[in-house]
Amino acid sequence: MLLKCERCGAPLEVPAGSAIRCPYCGTTASAPALQAAPQPPAPPPSYGYGPAFQNRAQRPLPVATRNRFGRALVGLIITVGILAGVVAGVVPLLTATGSSAVQAALGKVTSPVGALRASVGSWSSSPAGCFIDANGDGISDVAGLTGPSETNQATVVDGKTGQVLFTAPAVKKAEQLGCLGANGFFVVEGNFQVDFFTSRSPWGRTQVMARDKVSQYGEGSGCVQLRTDDGTTQGIQLPGGAALTCPATTLHRYYGERAPGMMGLTDHGTELSVGARKYNLTQRASGTEILTVKVTDNGRPVWEKELTYASCTFGAAIAVAPGKIMLWAAQPSERNKGLLVGLDEATGSQLYELPISDSSSDSPEFFKYNGKYVVAVNWGALRAYEPATGAEAWRVGR
Repeated sequence: MLLKCERCGAPLEVPAGSAIRCPYCGTTASAPALQAAPQPPAPPPSYGYGPAFQNRAQRPLPVATRNRFGRALVGLIITVGILAGVVAGVVPLLTATGSSAVQAALGKVTSPVGALRASVGSWSSSPAGCFIDANGDGISDVAGLTGPSETNQATVVDGKTGQVLFTAPAVKKAEQLGCLGANGFFVVEGNFQVDFFTSRSPWGRTQVMARDKVSQYGEGSGCVQLRTDDGTTQGIQLPGGAALTCPATTLHRYYGERAPGMMGLTDHGTELSVGARKYNLTQRASGTEILTVKVTDNGRPVWEKELTYASCTFGAAIAVAPGKIMLWAAQPSERNKGLLVGLDEATGSQLYELPISDSSSDSPEFFKYNGKYVVAVNWGALRAYEPATGAEAWRVGR
């Protein structure tokens, strides 16, 4: 559902019955739930009330007919008994494997294209997520906020399989998500309580109270520094939670800071670095926002290509995997429909163009390579795409 931010007027795609935070001013926008259309009443059955029907209804069934009904009834009873035995044998076996295995089995279905899906309701698009190291397999896992109606549960997903590894109990209101690199993340609640989570099982949580909403944060040696909207700076020791002075090396801003590779509504370009190479995605300064990709190596040009694609209505994105570049873009004539575009990293030659399936929003809030897949957040779902083909590997959320 397309809404206008009540504070800054920016257009926002809000799922029906959900709420998102405006990426430009931080205001929360909510969309009403869709009302189900009333179903027409079923037509009355036709019983045939004539005298001939009444006479037939009063006559007993022939013996052969009654025997067929009897055999069918006996067969039904036997089938029910067999099914009951199967259920009695399988349910205890599933229970014995542990509740987490049962939840994982019940929470996953196979999509029409073979991608694994885990059902957690919706995945928050603002804030979208953090890359962490949950299992040490060299593929970044994803932490974010999920929930069936309001996204207020801290959740960790295996970046290789899409399996939900951890879901915290729901809080009253989750306002912000902070990324602490491979080591963990934190959630700021509506009452300014900050919940810090470690990146690995047993998912320890440290709770502290801030003075206001967090405007900036940074990591130090075994500590985190928080700056809040009231101008306060506070240092927190991890994992204990004691107050101390924390000299953070880099401060991340909550408002106005966009991740590398992401281009928003008011941006004209973005830059992504991988080793000595830099990848620039820019759009025309005037006219239709046609996109150009430029690759340099140690400052030396490798190739530059103006594409036949434009930025989506609300932005575009670029991600780089070994030998491949993936773009989230659109056709100039249909900028409200997102496309996945694959390019050869060495030459810029186009490999594929695929529509974004099951999506009513045209731009991502997260688009990043995790060591195996390009992971995106869009329209209430966390999605993983195979860089070589653009195929969806797994999805968590709607």
